[in-house]
Amino acid sequence: MVSQFAKVQSVDIQGTSLTVAQVTAIARRSEVKVNLDEAAARERVAKSANWVAENISRGTDTYGVTTGFGATSHRRTNKTVDLQTELIRFLNAGVIGKESLPSTYSKVAMLVRTNTLMQGFSGIRWEILEAMANLMNKNLIPKLPLRGTITASGDLVPLSYIAGLLTGRHNSKVVTLKMKKSQPWKLSRGQEFQLLSSFKQRRV
Repeated sequence: MVSQFAKVQSVDIQGTSLTVAQVTAIARRSEVKVNLDEAAARERVAKSANWVAENISRGTDTYGVTTGFGATSHRRTNKTVDLQTELIRFLNAGVIGKESLPSTYSKVAMLVRTNTLMQGFSGIRWEILEAMANLMNKNLIPKLPLRGTITASGDLVPLSYIAGLLTGRHNSKVVTLKMKKSQPWKLSRGQEFQLLSSFKQRRV
């Protein structure tokens, strides 16, 4: 494991084979790149995304996409993008001051989340996974709150800040692993639904 950590130059992820040594290498060695294994995972990711899109077009209720969440899951809406945007706004409730989650931890969260989404069960689009990998490879890491996570699973608030960065929320900031400077970072609009619904669909 130590040898793999020291020698690896890139990490190929496809959903099921990520190792502790690879995760550590991404966290501790900023030059190590993340590659998405397109041959292994793209088809299943696309099938999942198409399934979600087809359900919406047919008017089928999908939890967290056309319904509310938790106790409000009985509510229905056809404003899918607005619902996801408001979900992230609601979850962006962490406390970000002088203390934030270490950048290496945040980068690992992005890596592990991307790897999980590549299993093809979430409905996310491939382009969003590419955007996540691009941020990691440029060492542009979202600033995540150290405090404020009080949800049932404990990860929704931090994940919402990753989603906020990718969808261009005004409060999003990035930090380099060298902690030189934080700044707003925006991704093109129109990608909110697939990204945000994937964060929620894992809870179905």
